[in-house]
Amino acid sequence: MIMLKWTRPESGGAVRNYIIQRRQQLQAGGEFGDRTFVDTCYNCDVTLNSQPSMVKLEYRVLARI
Repeated sequence: MIMLKWTRPESGGAVRNYIIQRRQQLQAGGEFGDRTFVDTCYNCDVTLNSQPSMVKLEYRVLARI
């Protein structure tokens, strides 16, 4: 389980929802793979269950206006 929390954008209009994406490091110390969709949420925090373990992951949150 992982919990993510962020702040709303200061400008750009009202946020409709947020899209959570992740990508995994392919080799230790190497490049990251392609981003994949993880979840959609409406608040500025989310708890993600069943995430891969023992690998390096990078998450990205996109605001949909």
